[in-house]
Amino acid sequence: MVISSIVSYDRYSLIINNERIYIWSGEFHPFRLPSPSLWIDILEKMKSAGFNAVSVYVNWGYHTSKSGIYDYTGIRDWDLFLKFATKVGIYVIFRPGPYINAETTGGGFPGWLGSNVKSKARSHAADYGKEWTEYLTGLNKIVIHHQVFRKSDGGVGGCVILYQLDNEFATCLDPEYMLQLREQVVVDGIIVPLIHNDASNAGNWARGKGAVDIYSFDSYPNIFDAKDPKAWLNDPEHPKSAFYNRQQFDSPMFIAEFQGGAMDMWKGNTYEKCRQFTDYDF
Repeated sequence: MVISSIVSYDRYSLIINNERIYIWSGEFHPFRLPSPSLWIDILEKMKSAGFNAVSVYVNWGYHTSKSGIYDYTGIRDWDLFLKFATKVGIYVIFRPGPYINAETTGGGFPGWLGSNVKSKARSHAADYGKEWTEYLTGLNKIVIHHQVFRKSDGGVGGCVILYQLDNEFATCLDPEYMLQLREQVVVDGIIVPLIHNDASNAGNWARGKGAVDIYSFDSYPNIFDAKDPKAWLNDPEHPKSAFYNRQQFDSPMFIAEFQGGAMDMWKGNTYEKCRQFTDYDF
C-alpha cells in the first residue's frame, strides 16, 4: 500500500517525483468498451498520440445490481485497467463520482438508488451517505494500490495521480457532502491530490468548506450549435479570456473537460458540420 504521495503542485503545474509535468490528458471510459483485451490497445494509441495521462469515469451503476452487491471482475475489472495503464506508462486521473454525469442514465447512479434513498442524493443525508460510502470504500481498496509512488531505484511506480470528488456539482450545493467525500476517501487511503470538475469556471469548490486541492472546470467555448461551423472565427471575443480567470492561485490552471467535438441533435446539422466545428482550425 502506498503510504506517501510523490504528487504535489503549485500555481504552475503538477510536480511528480520532484519533476514538473504538463498534463496532456485524453478521456476514455472502459465501461463503454466492455472488452478488457482492447483497453491496453486504446491506452497505447493515446500514449503514441502524445498524451501522458488518461481521464476515466467509474460508472457506479455499472458495478452494482443491488445494494451491497458489487462486481469488479471481467469487463468491470479496475485492477486490470490500472495495471494496463502502468504497463503502458500513462498516468490516470481517476473520476469515480459518485455522480459522474458523462451523459449516462442518472449520471451513473444505480437504478436501485432511488428506492433505497428516500432523502436527497448528492447531499449529506445519512441514507445516501451509507450507499456511496460502501461504493467508494470498496472501489478505493483497488485504487490505493495504484497511486503513484517512488520506487527504490528512484523511478515512479503506479499510475493514479489525481482523484476527483463528484462531478459538475454546481447547483443545490451541499458543502457538508463534499467534506464527507473528502474525509472518507482520505480514510480509505487516497493520498494523491483531490480535484473537482466544475460545470463552468464559477469557482464551486475552489475555496471554503468542501473545497478540493485543485479546482478544475469544463470549457466548451463553441457550445454545440454547429449549423455554421466557422462562425466562431468571426467572434472578436473568442476565446473569451475572462472565461479562463483563475479561481485558485496556489494550484495550476486545470481544464478537466475541453471541447473536442460537438453533438448532432435530433434533426440537427449532420456529423460533417460537427466535425468542421472543432477541426484543426479550432
